[in-house]
Amino acid sequence: MTAQHPLSLPADSITIDSLLETVEKNTPYRVFSTISAPFKVLVKGKASPLQQLKEALEPTPYKLSVSGNNLFVLKEPVSYTHLTLPT
Repeated sequence: MTAQHPLSLPADSITIDSLLETVEKNTPYRVFSTISAPFKVLVKGKASPLQQLKEALEPTPYKLSVSGNNLFVLKEPVSYTHLTLPT
């Protein structure tokens, strides 16, 4: 299976671990992740595996980066732009 064909997933809502494992098994990509606690994600079945993964991660603090045949699912750093410092 290539990275362009939709993955055949058992349900609309699956754990992120299951999704990452399915992507790794069914595409040429190797997945690296900083996810420490599993959570459920919603998956849409008509997109490519990369698009499915990207869309599933949208409502989470994790983002997908691609480098060659490597996929990185990393937590975005939190940006605090409106901090008031004590005086």
